[in-house]
Parts: sequence; structure tokens; C-alpha cells
Amino acid sequence: MSDDMTTLAVRKTTMNRLDQLKQEWHTRSFDETIQYLITKVKKRPNLGFGSLKGSWPEFEREEIDRFD
Repeated sequence: MSDDMTTLAVRKTTMNRLDQLKQEWHTRSFDETIQYLITKVKKRPNLGFGSLKGSWPEFEREEIDRFD
């Protein structure tokens, strides 16, 4: 192992999922698979608070109150 490599402990279920992604994405190693996964997550749009800002029309009150 070279100096820039390390060992990472993961559950067998996690390893199986990584192996599935490796096959699906045709990556050459688990490191490449993890790097690709990180890239995909970082490119995702922000799904948090305010993510729909600007996609809805601004609220406007009706002239006639419905509860008269």
C-alpha cells in the first residue's frame, strides 16, 4: 500500500452496495466509486429550506373576503 492509501472499515451491507454501484457505474476500484458518489452528491441541487423560492407565484389577497 502506498503512503496516500488507508484502510476503511465498513459493514458488509455497505460493501455490497458499493460493489453494486461499482458494477453499475463501471468504475475500476472502490476508491473511484466513492469519489464518483461524492461528486454526484455534491452536484445535487439544494433540497433544503427555500429550495422552491421563486418557483411559486407571490401570494395576493382576493378583493372579496370569503368569510363574510
